[in-house]
Amino acid sequence: MKSKQTLLNVALGCLLAVGISGCAVAKTHHGHKTHAQAHAQEGAVQYGDESPWAGNYKAVTDDGRTVAEIHVDTTGETYIDGNQVKPSHSGSDYLKFKQETITYTLRKSGASWKDNDAGTSGRILFD
Repeated sequence: MKSKQTLLNVALGCLLAVGISGCAVAKTHHGHKTHAQAHAQEGAVQYGDESPWAGNYKAVTDDGRTVAEIHVDTTGETYIDGNQVKPSHSGSDYLKFKQETITYTLRKSGASWKDNDAGTSGRILFD
């Protein structure tokens, strides 16, 4: 039988997750967690109805050559040249993800990319 504290924690987790996950509880090897908590722990980005970053983007060099084509779908899934990548950092005003040596950062105030090995960088344009 579960302790009263454990049951209370699960119930509180559901109350906090209402609207995000519909209060589904998933059993993991770490114990009971709300669906939202389980996804947050896995590094998945959680948005309300639609990702604020949804759209198509192009990472370009200073002379206009395309470095990568980026797509963020309405659920926040992110793709670089058709390959899915997981965001490394996210917040209400930015989304950061990486593929190989290039780090891409989408911000409300502007977007950029940087290749740490080559020492190059550039802008990301909304397509």
